[in-house]
Amino acid sequence: MEEIISTDVINNHTDYRGLVITDLDGTLLDSNSNIKTEDYNTLLHLEQNGFLRVIATGRNLYSLFNRIDPGFPVDYIIFSSGAGIWDQKNKRYIRMITMESDEVQKAASLFCEFSLDFAVHHPIPDNHHFSYYLQKDKNEDFIRRVQHYRDFASRWENLPSIYPRASQVLTIITGNRDNSIYYDIRMKLPGFTVIRTTSPMDHTSLWIETFPQNVSKGQASAWLASRFGVNRENTLAIGNDYNDTDLLSWAKTAYVVSNAPDELKKMFPSVVSHNECGFSAAVNKWFPAFTK
Repeated sequence: MEEIISTDVINNHTDYRGLVITDLDGTLLDSNSNIKTEDYNTLLHLEQNGFLRVIATGRNLYSLFNRIDPGFPVDYIIFSSGAGIWDQKNKRYIRMITMESDEVQKAASLFCEFSLDFAVHHPIPDNHHFSYYLQKDKNEDFIRRVQHYRDFASRWENLPSIYPRASQVLTIITGNRDNSIYYDIRMKLPGFTVIRTTSPMDHTSLWIETFPQNVSKGQASAWLASRFGVNRENTLAIGNDYNDTDLLSWAKTAYVVSNAPDELKKMFPSVVSHNECGFSAAVNKWFPAFTK
């Protein structure tokens, strides 16, 4: 694992009243991938009241900025589930974590053992490019993703003898609601972060992403909080899917929107859905503690 940090734009601050971290798709954005006016105004209101605003998304930056405006009103973007952090105001990367070749080989070898299709994403900042190995031509969600990003995808007909460095290794299991394979992979890859999420393409299939051990939304949020002198007691997280679990567990206060899976709603308190400004609802429940 290699970590590259830009220190020239990071200074410790003690004047932030708190840190608000939100997932993007299915949380801050509605079903049409738009942000509601109320939620947009809440982001502006947080800045005016001295809060640090962070998006934590599984998307890479290329995908993200095809979805939101480059001037979107947040301070930092945790992207690729924590593999990178983007300084939104200064328009530069401040943290990038890379999988070394031997780490990629361990993950890829296990996916081959399980007869799973997988994609190896290039290191940041080019992690919207990937090479993939397809063993099952009926993996519809995987193939759909390859076609969607066909300008950035290259197929391995044969597995390489030496794997390249990467940002992550991803496998997709079409139509799978049985999470046992996720737990098997996680057990067999100690020393890695293994994240499951619901497919953003068909909203049914299982995506399993493998990263170095120090990559996750929660760990990236903790890293930012420490750099800016924000006590964990003054943190709020809002999410909607399994890949938000460690973030929601790390934050002192956490909510899921009502469109989250039932499993998450049993673990964390919920607010209204992303189509009903759940982000603003969560902030409004939490914010009064800091206005007294």
